[in-house]
Amino acid sequence: MDSLFIAATRATPEISFDSRTEHYLIKGRSIPADATEFYGPLEKWVDQFVLIQKSDSVTVDVKLDHLNTGSVRSLLTILAKIIKLRDQQVSVMINWHHDVEDEDMIDKGEEMSLILEHPFRFVPFREDD
Repeated sequence: MDSLFIAATRATPEISFDSRTEHYLIKGRSIPADATEFYGPLEKWVDQFVLIQKSDSVTVDVKLDHLNTGSVRSLLTILAKIIKLRDQQVSVMINWHHDVEDEDMIDKGEEMSLILEHPFRFVPFREDD
C-alpha cells in the first residue's frame, strides 16, 4: 500500500501515514475552511489500510497545536476507523501530544478519547523543547 503524505500549511497539518515504516502522524495546525475536503484523502487511505493491515499493533501520533470543530469531527471519523482494528485483535495506541500549558488541547484530547471509548496516551511537551 502506498503511503500518504500531505505537507503542512498555515491552516492544515502535516499528514504522514507511512505504511512501510508504520509511522502514522498528524502534526501542526488544523483549521481548514473545509475539514471534510482536507481530511478526505486520509479517510480514503484509512479505509484501504484497515482492509489490508497485517501488524499486531498500530500507533497514531497526533500533535496538533489547534483544531477547529470540523477537524474534530473528521479526526473522530478517522480515528474510529483505526480503533475498529481492535475487532481484529490489533493493539491500537493513540498518542495525543500536547503542550504542557495548553489546557484546550488536553481537554479536546480527553473529550475525543471519551467519545471514541478508547484511551489516549497523553504525551506532554514544552513548545520551546
